[in-house]
Amino acid sequence: MIEVLVGVAGTLAAAVIAAVTTLRARRPAGSYPELVEALILDPHEASNAPVLDLKLRNRGGETVVVKRLELDVLWARRFPVLDELLPYRDSSGAAMMEVSASYDVTLPEPVAAEGGRVVQPLSHALAAGDADRLQVRLNAPPTRAHHVRAALPAEVRVYLLRPRLVCNADDRSLTAAPVAVACPGNALHVPTPHVLRQRISRFETEVDILRQRIDAEMTAAGMAAPDWSGRPPRRADLPSRLTVFEESHRPLNDAFWRPREAIAGYLDCAEGICRDLVMALSDDALRGTDADGLDTCLPLAQETLDELPAIRRELRTTSRTARPGRADPMGAAGAS
Repeated sequence: MIEVLVGVAGTLAAAVIAAVTTLRARRPAGSYPELVEALILDPHEASNAPVLDLKLRNRGGETVVVKRLELDVLWARRFPVLDELLPYRDSSGAAMMEVSASYDVTLPEPVAAEGGRVVQPLSHALAAGDADRLQVRLNAPPTRAHHVRAALPAEVRVYLLRPRLVCNADDRSLTAAPVAVACPGNALHVPTPHVLRQRISRFETEVDILRQRIDAEMTAAGMAAPDWSGRPPRRADLPSRLTVFEESHRPLNDAFWRPREAIAGYLDCAEGICRDLVMALSDDALRGTDADGLDTCLPLAQETLDELPAIRRELRTTSRTARPGRADPMGAAGAS
């Protein structure tokens, strides 16, 4: 991705230099600003604000003064992000939050944004015959955060924006094609079948490791290991001094004691996210526009919805409650 961007930037710079060299000897009177390109640059971290990169040039003989940036909000939605499925609460590191620095533009909440306009005053002079670029960071209102284990925000706001620069005393407008942006991170997280299977497999492995630790410690103390499949224990059934219960940075949660219910609920959550995505991305407001990447998310979300029945069959679960009357190697104990 970086290599492609560098290549494009180099080509563009060469084209601009050539144009400036050609025009310097015969610039027309007045200012002739041109918005060459408007792109969204991906941030380096998932928690950071994406950047609107605007490339300008002045083909005239007088200075252009860029007075303000206007962002027409053509479409806006808010989506939750599916976190990791863990058998414990991970508090081993600080919660990931959005960058605390001040941003050039703060976008409104999607529920109140669509059809509106965000205006940001600017003061940027572009000399006759020059080319330049402006970069504007796009920030959304603060959101609750997941822990660093997941390295993901809890939710993203997605916008389809039409950028416009207003110049000079006559308010000359330079309008770009719509761009899609997700805040923070410029990524719309779609829980694909591969990701779901991978995370659930990892969860089951972690549950097994924790159970094996409990078995080994109880056996070493001369006690019978729990019957996790036939009669899975509750928290109160086990000795309170087991080392697994003393790890304050990742205490066992309900998902450990009720793994099948946790997996079923996790798949329910993934289904809800994908249904929201399919409904939102099928909006008539996006038809006839360059969705700028949003169109690739729609088939991914639909693929997950189509594959979820097979995933549930593989895992022998259909709802938040484990099937009764069937031996389950993961068990479904109570926490109390």
